[in-house]
Amino acid sequence: MALLAFRKDTTVQPYKGLFEKQRWQDLIKHFKSDECQLSAIPPQSLLTLTVQSGLTCLKSTHCEEEPREDSHCPVCNPLLGQIASTLPFARHGQSSLVCSINGTVMNEDNAPLVLPNGYVYSSQAMLDMASTNNGKIVCPRTKEEFHFDELRKAFIS
Repeated sequence: MALLAFRKDTTVQPYKGLFEKQRWQDLIKHFKSDECQLSAIPPQSLLTLTVQSGLTCLKSTHCEEEPREDSHCPVCNPLLGQIASTLPFARHGQSSLVCSINGTVMNEDNAPLVLPNGYVYSSQAMLDMASTNNGKIVCPRTKEEFHFDELRKAFIS
């Protein structure tokens, strides 16, 4: 009612703020929030929530230390990495090793193999590479060449 008594160029402080243009943006925000609550619609889209949940599960400190565009990791992807940058890191009580070449999990059936330069990849990826390169392995990171016989199996407890 007091707004009817004052003009929009008033200098009286409690009412001056009510005439500002920002009040329309606040009104829009409150209207959308109330509409979402009445209609039982989440304020964020379900797609956004699902993508953020998935990225949070995959995000590790390794992704920020050394992001690679050629990786199969969605968090290392430049577009999804922007979304993941504001999300927390995943906390894995039990972790699993994933090969950065083919994205497979390394376990007793797909054992991790250590190259002489210290990098670790899955035996499946190394066998595939060796079969196409006449027994030679090229490290994807350092581009060093090794023979398949130089690789050693890693044992993780």
